Amino acid sequence: MSLWRLVRRAELSTGTRVGWMAAVLLVPFAGPVAYPGLARSPIPAAMRAALVLGGIVAYLPVAVLGALLGAG
Repeated sequence: MSLWRLVRRAELSTGTRVGWMAAVLLVPFAGPVAYPGLARSPIPAAMRAALVLGGIVAYLPVAVLGALLGAG
């Protein structure tokens, strides 16, 4: 919904629009990636890394495919 609204806001400059889009897309990744790496946890470090990286690896093909289909 946020991206849809940003695209349709004519009063925003392209740079502002792109900046907000980047924030919308990147902020959800920052917390889940940073928290397991920085917070103390009883989960072993290797398991935390596998969980975080596994989620990113699973999401990237979907994001790339969506970008490719959306651009065409």
